[in-house]
Amino acid sequence: RGDAGAAGALLPQVAIGARPDAGDADRGLGREVGGGVAWTHPGLGLGLRLRGRRLVAHEAAGAGSSGLSVQFAFDPRPDSALGPSLALRRDLGSPASGVQALLARGAAGAPGARVAEPAALTAEASWGLPAFGARYVGSPRLTWGAGPRMRELGVGLRLAPAPAAGAAEGSLDIGAVRRDLARGPAEHAVRLAFRRPLGGDRPAAGKRRPDAGGLPLAGEGPAAPARRAPAGAGARPRGAVAAPPPPARRPRGAAAARAAALAPALPGTGAVPSPAQGLLVACGRTLHLQIGAFAVRGNAERLARRMRSLTELPVRVAPPDSRTPLHRVRLGPLPLGATGPAGEQASRPGARITMH
Repeated sequence: RGDAGAAGALLPQVAIGARPDAGDADRGLGREVGGGVAWTHPGLGLGLRLRGRRLVAHEAAGAGSSGLSVQFAFDPRPDSALGPSLALRRDLGSPASGVQALLARGAAGAPGARVAEPAALTAEASWGLPAFGARYVGSPRLTWGAGPRMRELGVGLRLAPAPAAGAAEGSLDIGAVRRDLARGPAEHAVRLAFRRPLGGDRPAAGKRRPDAGGLPLAGEGPAAPARRAPAGAGARPRGAVAAPPPPARRPRGAAAARAAALAPALPGTGAVPSPAQGLLVACGRTLHLQIGAFAVRGNAERLARRMRSLTELPVRVAPPDSRTPLHRVRLGPLPLGATGPAGEQASRPGARITMH
């Protein structure tokens, strides 16, 4: 990789691969060599890439293929996902990438499937526009392709989060293509793709490239400066540190003392409701006082053992059911005809009872 300053940057590439063939034509293992060179000039927004490949050896006698691809790109704002971009590509021979040739075959063995002839000359124009309050970048595009026996025209739209805008990760790509063949009726296709990274850094919202191995159009590649967020995207100044989240509110005074006495520190996930207050639950002709609910049964059993050492009333752990996936610790049963404060509160639906 070289960097010539004002003259741009140069990136050579070399690839060596092996590909097993088990189709109706050639069978066996083949070895191919590929390479290329890419030149980019961020100041002028220009890019040029030359790639080629050749099958140098194959177990099948007479098997061989080669390809050459030249691509030119223009992007006046390579450090931003916004603005116009243009790409032109010329292919000679087989696809310039063996992987690309494999992916172009479609679903192997599909009924009526046939290999679509790749376009020898393709052009794409797109324009990045801020969308949804500059939190996303929408890039409408127009594509055109021509080959020896076909012509195609397509339109599409790509929606991706703007850099440092805090939007949800993932991109949406919608496109439609009409292909006119020299022999046979015209073909129409609609494409819908959604991509979401599984891990690592979120990819920047760049302008769409004509193919997966195409020339970078939006600040990718050698000596490409970092993308800048659109105006109003809410990016922090460089070097700024995000403020920590506010601390969670904790009970104080008598409430904190009662909670500490009834529910000591438990490993794993904690209780959902506060153990200081119990929920009255009617089971048949009796009442139960629910004093805790846990996602882990071991934590519920620990609180139940603690309560059995503090009271003579029965304490049990109710397993999860269709209404809640939690293990609930209940105290009781308490008779419906009980007198006193508990009986008075039990006569009101939805009442809660406080333990002292």
